[in-house]
Amino acid sequence: MAARDHGWRKALRALSAVLLLPAWAPSAGAAEPCEGRGCDACMGPTFGRALRKHESAVACVVLQPGDGDSGGKKAIFYPRVDEYSVMEVTQFDADLTSLWVAVEGKGTIGQNRELEWIDHTKRFKSGPSVVPFFTIIVHLEMGVVERVQWDSGCSTCSAANDACLPDGSDAVCKPNGGQLGPCSDCALSAGDAKCGSGACVPRVYVAWLGTDANGEPCTSAGKVISRFRAYSMRGLYDSASGSSVELNNLDESE
Repeated sequence: MAARDHGWRKALRALSAVLLLPAWAPSAGAAEPCEGRGCDACMGPTFGRALRKHESAVACVVLQPGDGDSGGKKAIFYPRVDEYSVMEVTQFDADLTSLWVAVEGKGTIGQNRELEWIDHTKRFKSGPSVVPFFTIIVHLEMGVVERVQWDSGCSTCSAANDACLPDGSDAVCKPNGGQLGPCSDCALSAGDAKCGSGACVPRVYVAWLGTDANGEPCTSAGKVISRFRAYSMRGLYDSASGSSVELNNLDESE
């Protein structure tokens, strides 16, 4: 039990870039109605259901034009709770340049400078630059998805070849214990050899934090983050494995 507790604390420390200053966090209690953009885009069989480890959740990668204000398409995935997984979109229209993710009716959110929770959409294409992967952290409380946040930051950037670009949102981040500022991600030139081989498609790594329906702590967040930082960004492309799907219209049912 001591070893498990130690791993749990380590995972929490690793997520300092995701969690900002203390603030109230929205809860997804089973009795609450589903609210927000994730409800229409990506619902599970029952909103607020409690998930157990290794059980499949419903997740969607939503691609939209511009800053993601409206329209777009989605790809539906079924990642398993507390298992390392990758969601990859293999076919998408050139005008789709922003993305957000929803899991069990909860869309990606962040905090603004007033520490209010807001929708958090990221750009994955900006001019000649492409962000080839992102990471989401799915926060669970007794198996219920409480919130979904991006693990923003540029810890995997190569100083020589990669750019650390703001994601274009109104959310703010505090990477590596630094100052509060724009959320950023590593980007490559669209002309990079890796992009030419098809690696620069929207790809989202999934990690889990919190407790499942049985109260068991999730450990994949610590494992995934440490794995990311052990590789260069190009190493991540080479080591990635996961499901790939094509897009459906955003208003299509699961």
